[in-house]
Formats: sequence, C-alpha cells, structure tokens
Amino acid sequence: MEANLEKCLKGISECNELGPGRPPLGYHCRRAAVTCESLLVDPITKTGTSVYDLRVDDGNEEDLYAFELGDFEDFLNLESVQEHLGVSKWWYVENEEVFEVFSQYTTYDTTHFVTELLNKGMKVLVLNGDQDYVTNSLGTLKWLSSLKGTEKYGEKLGRVPTKNLDYGEGQLFGRLWASKYANGAKLAFIEVCTIGSTRDVTEAGHCPALNKPLGTQHVFNKFLSGELWDRA
Repeated sequence: MEANLEKCLKGISECNELGPGRPPLGYHCRRAAVTCESLLVDPITKTGTSVYDLRVDDGNEEDLYAFELGDFEDFLNLESVQEHLGVSKWWYVENEEVFEVFSQYTTYDTTHFVTELLNKGMKVLVLNGDQDYVTNSLGTLKWLSSLKGTEKYGEKLGRVPTKNLDYGEGQLFGRLWASKYANGAKLAFIEVCTIGSTRDVTEAGHCPALNKPLGTQHVFNKFLSGELWDRA
C-alpha cells in the first residue's frame, strides 16, 4: 500500500491542477478517486475490516454505538411526524445518484476554503475518531499543519502542546490541539480516542457522535461558546 501512495498522490495532483480554490478537473478527479480507492482502501476492505471503524468487521459499526439508532427513515416518514414538520415528500436516507456525483470529488483539495474561513477571523474545529481509516486523524493533522494564509495557522497549531479533553465526571473525550491568532481566528483539532487504552468501545470511528454522544455534544457547545480555546 505504501508503494502505491505515489500513484494516488499523482492523481490527486492532476485533479487539482488548476490550483487552490479553482474548480476541480472532473475527469482527473474521477480517475484519481478510483485509483486511490482501489490502491489504498480496497486492501483494507478485502480483509473484512471496516474502513469506518478498524475495530470491527465491515457492516458491524453499530456494535460500538452508544445507543441503538432505530429506523429513522421509517420515523421521518410517519404521517404524524411529517405533519409536525410541515412536509409531505418521502424522506430517503441516501440518494445513490447524488452520492456518486459527489464522491468523484473526494480527491479535490478543499483546504483553501478552510484557510479562507480562518483569514476572515472565524472559528474552525476539525474532529476525527482515532479508529477511522477513511478520514483518519494522522492525515487530518498533516493537512491542518500545512494551512497558511494571513497567519501561519498550521505551523502554530503543530507547535501547541496537546491537552486531554474531558467531559461529564472526568470522562475522556480525546486529545485537543487548539490555537488562536492575531486576526481573531481560532483553529482546533480533536482526535477522539482513549489515551493509553487497549482497543475498546470508548474510542471512536467515523461517527464520533454515535460512539460518544454526550462528549460530542459537550465539545460542540464549547466550540460555539469559544471555550475550547480558553487555555490556548
């Protein structure tokens, strides 16, 4: 897989040939998405392991959710619920046609737009579960550390000491990187994990809100209030 990384990176470069913030090149993006998935994602899938949560087999992600989801498609299509919401159209969990059109752009580099938000002095929070392979925390921290606009956002974030982020009665949510800038911008990254633990149900995969719902709500409120950066 490591040897195939260069082929994937070459495809990503072609997808983004027009430069940061410019439109993606559709044909190259589609080809890059197929190339990267076949070389870097399929080998994991073929082992039977979930790429959304490396702790479980593919399709068993719900085993590690903190609660049972239930059938929300049926719920949202109940006549009583639709009347309450003031809607009448059938609600679908997923539209495959839309998903296929969107997924071809998974190799499009959108970090330029994150930099734009920071240049405008806004708050940005990025959050990943440590057991997620698809949007993995190592890759996320790498691109975050490269962000550069009117301030050296990534460089400063990479230098800050990490802190344990707790919620409730001393329950650990994960590790926090948080930095503030002269233009008023705030940037934070959270790796949802259990530090020093074995593989257990308190870590998080692709859906941290389902693995750690109370912790996620706690962090979201701290993001809105700006408290995430109180000690930054």
